[in-house]
Amino acid sequence: MESINNERDFYMITESFLHGGPEEQRQAGEALETRYGAYLRAVAGNLVGAEQADACACAAYDGLRARGEPLLLLSRDAFEEALYAFLGGEARHAALEAYFRSHNRLLCANACGLLTELDACMPAAFDTAQPDAAQMITDWTQEWLRTLFSYERRLFLRRYYYGDPLERLASERRESAAHTKKELSKLREQLKRHLAKRWQDKGQAVKGNAHEK
Repeated sequence: MESINNERDFYMITESFLHGGPEEQRQAGEALETRYGAYLRAVAGNLVGAEQADACACAAYDGLRARGEPLLLLSRDAFEEALYAFLGGEARHAALEAYFRSHNRLLCANACGLLTELDACMPAAFDTAQPDAAQMITDWTQEWLRTLFSYERRLFLRRYYYGDPLERLASERRESAAHTKKELSKLREQLKRHLAKRWQDKGQAVKGNAHEK
C-alpha cells in the first residue's frame, strides 16, 4: 500500500478496501480516513454535532464496503469525484438517521433549521401522501438544480445537502451572513416556483388524460 498511498490512487485504494486481504483492507481504510475523514465528520457534524460525527463517518465507510462496488466500474477520471460524493452522501444519510432517532432539538438545531427552510419550498397544494411524492420532488429539484449557475448550485447544495452553517458559507464567500442569507432565500423562492409549476403541469396533464378517456 505504500506506493499506492504515495501516488494517492484512490481507485486502487478503494479496490483494496473492498477486495483485499485483512491487512490490505486495514491500510486502505487508513488511507481513506486520512483523505476523507475530516470532510465526512464536517458533513455529519453540521447536522448532528461533533459527538455523533465519528459514528457517521464510520457508517460512510461501512456503506462503501456494502454498496461501493459500482464505483469501480467508472473511469479513473470520474472515480474520485464520484467517491467523494458517495462517501459524503453516506455520512449525510447516517447523520439524518441519527437526528431522527435522537429528536434532540438542541443538539440538532441546525438540522431543524434546514428542514424548516426546505419545507417552505413545498407547493401549498402538493399532496405528500402520494406514493410517488418523494420521487417527484427529487426529480423536479434535480431538474431545477441543473438550471442554476455553478456558484448558485454549490451554495444551495452546501447549505441544504451538506448542512454547512450560514456563517461558514458567508466567510468563505467573503460576504456578510445577511447577504448569503438573502441569496439562499432567493434560491428557495426559485425552487418553490419551479416545484409549483411542475405540480400545476402534472395536474393539467392528469386532467387532460381523464378527458381523453
